Amino acid sequence: MHDESVNAANREEGLTGRDPAQSETEPAPGSRIEAPNLPELLPTTLEHETKPVQPRRWPRLRAYLSCLQALCDKLRIPVVPEERQTFFWGRWLYLRILGIGFLLSFLSIWSQVMGLIGPRGILPARDLIAALSRQPGWTGFMSAPSLLWLDSGPLGIQCVMLAGTIAGLLLALNVLPRISVFVCWACYLSFVSVARNFSGFQSDGLMLESAFLALFLAPGGFRPGLGEKNPVKLAMMAMFGLLIFRLMFGSGIAKLLSADTAWWFNEAMDDYYVNCPFPTWIGWAVQQMPRGFHSFSSAFALFVEVICPLLILMGKWPRRVVALIWMSFQIGILLTANYTFLNYNSIALGLLMLDDGFFTRFLRLRGVESRTTDDRGYLASLLGSKPAEYIGLVATLCRGVLFVFLAFNGLIILLGLMRIPLNSALQKPLTWVQGFRTVNRYALFAAMTHHRHHIEFEGSQDGKTWKPYKFKWQAQRTDQAPRFMAPHLPRFDWNLWFAQLSTYQDNRHRFVLIAGARLLEGEPSVIDLFAENPFIGQPPRYIRFPFYKMTFSDGQTLETTGEWWRKQPIGYWAPILYKDSSTGEFKLTKEPPTP
Repeated sequence: MHDESVNAANREEGLTGRDPAQSETEPAPGSRIEAPNLPELLPTTLEHETKPVQPRRWPRLRAYLSCLQALCDKLRIPVVPEERQTFFWGRWLYLRILGIGFLLSFLSIWSQVMGLIGPRGILPARDLIAALSRQPGWTGFMSAPSLLWLDSGPLGIQCVMLAGTIAGLLLALNVLPRISVFVCWACYLSFVSVARNFSGFQSDGLMLESAFLALFLAPGGFRPGLGEKNPVKLAMMAMFGLLIFRLMFGSGIAKLLSADTAWWFNEAMDDYYVNCPFPTWIGWAVQQMPRGFHSFSSAFALFVEVICPLLILMGKWPRRVVALIWMSFQIGILLTANYTFLNYNSIALGLLMLDDGFFTRFLRLRGVESRTTDDRGYLASLLGSKPAEYIGLVATLCRGVLFVFLAFNGLIILLGLMRIPLNSALQKPLTWVQGFRTVNRYALFAAMTHHRHHIEFEGSQDGKTWKPYKFKWQAQRTDQAPRFMAPHLPRFDWNLWFAQLSTYQDNRHRFVLIAGARLLEGEPSVIDLFAENPFIGQPPRYIRFPFYKMTFSDGQTLETTGEWWRKQPIGYWAPILYKDSSTGEFKLTKEPPTP
């Protein structure tokens, strides 16, 4: 009986796998057991047998996704790339160039801002804000969001310029990039929203839209370096990809659908270099090239802006080639003309399209390993894991909704450029953010300018002897060579180029007459917009606006006479402006009144 009970006990021990000799050293239930080689000891069939078979959910959705993946495979569109691409170097270069751009742009605006929107400037910001403040609720602020609502006087304007300049410098030095980008965006928007005629260019829109998206692109931290802990997310690259696509394809399709047929007959570049706002001496030389070169340039511009954007979706190598073509195209533009920071920003966007594999392979830069972290890690240390997870989820959802909203508005703008009829309800979301310039219309050179006229200012004390006001950047002398000025933008001189396309009766160009009135008053901030003041001590009594036709000279003329320009007077852009001493009103007259 004793032997049978022992054998029964031994059988139970064998079934349970327990050794009586090891019963005292067996770990307690629930404790961790280290078994590093356990997966190698288990048979493969046992692993599959022990896992319950999960039913496949959403079968119809899975079928649609499979068909989509098969279609993309046939078109060679890598929806899910085989190897994960990173963009640390492209992001780092892009943010540095953006920071330098904001730094130089704020310095440029600062040198002329008081004459443009100061209390005694041409278009005072104070007057606009006072008019908008009479609108109900937040309507006025939403149409012109600006920090200058707090103080539109000299102190407020100077503070905004100072804050933007410092933030641009910090962003260029990679110090607090997220905060620096936000300050740059807020200060630049504060100027653009209230500057009226002196802002609203497509270059300003690209700066603001790029800065807004960079809020989500920039890594966190004080000195994040390349930002290995914050890799660029796929959604972020998709948003910048959509921006680049709209910038390129929108400009190309606008050329083809414009009323100017010069693009269809390869004639758009025949006189482009001389008629652009501010050509360079290289542009003067290129203008002398034969007709065939200009025809090729027109066709190449359409190829870059219409065909190349479609290749961005075709994979890594087509995207790299498009980026290099796009940047080369922009370098050619900035060498021949001055378009503020537009071309530099476009080149920076091209660098952002290049993945780290390009930089490490062709430029021999060091590789970057992603050490992915999440902002929820910091929140978890403060709030606990669960609240941090919920906050991170809410932030991700909000960011996703914002991206979808911006992408939708970008699509609406692109369809509008393509002249596709749209329901007014589809365009309404665009008006909600129109004042913040987060989504902009890009239609560069849709209609070419085929002549060049100059508006100048001349003053007189007696109505007989006239003295000209000399510009800082516009060419007035025929022996003055076209020069480089970008990224500096002389906004007053630039707008005179737009004013010459219309007449003085056009309310959009009333600033020309207002500038003349400020000269009659001897306003120092407006006089500083010119190179020199011919009336020191006493302002003139009359201002007139001579009108000239400007063309490039040829190589032989330049060699013999030293003249880069041909200048032909064609009359006056507006009548003579004077101030009525009896009423204090500014009036226009064809002849100076008798004193």
